[in-house]
Amino acid sequence: MNSYNYRKIPIIFVVVKTQKYDISGLICLWALAESGIGGVLHALRLPFTGIFVGGFAVLSISLIAWYTTDKKEIFKALSIVLAVKLLASPHSPWQAYVAVAFQGLMGYLLFNHRKQYALRTLIFAIVCLLESALQKILLAIFIFGTEFLSAVDKSAVNVAQSLGLTLDSSVVTWLFVVYTLFHLLTGILLGWWIPGLPQAIDNAELSANPTNLQAVPIRSRKQQHGWDGLLD
Repeated sequence: MNSYNYRKIPIIFVVVKTQKYDISGLICLWALAESGIGGVLHALRLPFTGIFVGGFAVLSISLIAWYTTDKKEIFKALSIVLAVKLLASPHSPWQAYVAVAFQGLMGYLLFNHRKQYALRTLIFAIVCLLESALQKILLAIFIFGTEFLSAVDKSAVNVAQSLGLTLDSSVVTWLFVVYTLFHLLTGILLGWWIPGLPQAIDNAELSANPTNLQAVPIRSRKQQHGWDGLLD
């Protein structure tokens, strides 16, 4: 009779705890900015509505793109925000819905993966803010026409002459240029600031709960700051 030697082989079960982020708060932030802040600003007819509302949209979409691996979540968030905006602030002009759709689609197309996240965020912020500015300028030209804008320039020249000043350039053109540059500057600042937010949020979470070391996903040294993603 053959004898068999049985050896116990220890089996080690390694439980890997993955971090799953809930982006519902970011969707709520985007919807609140569009339906709440945007609704009030549109009702007041303020000229810089696109900067405030568009800035919140850029912030929300960029962070959604960072904290989710499925970029279809941006498209889902867009549909939710449009529905909430339609229900909460139906008085918003159709241009506002065009801007929201443009921002969501641009985010869906640009953030197809996380490589070069900082560069993508910068491009996304600049394009969205410039779209908001150019939309208002084209709408003003479409509504008032070039004749009205020329009349404004003539009135400005007459006022300057009555004050003993010489005005050679177009006032309307300068207003449009300054308006566009202000949006461009805002887009650059947002695009520079947003990529550093995920690491700042992780550091704040770790400081608030230092015992839970797994709360912060492990990243390489190049990913410690958003702008280092430009080198990847």
